Amino acid sequence: RTTRNATSVDAAWAFALGAGTVAYGAHSGDRRYPDCRPAFARKLEAALNSGESDGIRSGLRPRIRLWSPYMDGLSKAQLLRAGSAALGRALFRTWSCYLGGRLQCGACESCRNRRAAFEEAGIEDRTEYLS
Repeated sequence: RTTRNATSVDAAWAFALGAGTVAYGAHSGDRRYPDCRPAFARKLEAALNSGESDGIRSGLRPRIRLWSPYMDGLSKAQLLRAGSAALGRALFRTWSCYLGGRLQCGACESCRNRRAAFEEAGIEDRTEYLS
């Protein structure tokens, strides 16, 4: 899903649960993608809260905050270091590939970015790839 679609659905769910934050995975390496940039997220956050303004004003719902690692200037390599410390080997069960299947392809843009981030982070990439 694109950021704007994912966060719209996620925000609706957050409003229903009474949650105050919706987090998504954009990082500082995603600067090429307009819908991953913090400026876009702030505008989307304003629009989502505007759409729920009556519920927010009446106290039925909290304001939603959209947050991504990019908003704090975090890179994919920094996220991998934090993920490795928190998850250990379970980190390698995460998915980056644009394609579906049993294994990640290893060749798409997202897989190439994943491989580069592991290298930059100094973490051996134990992900199983098709190529």
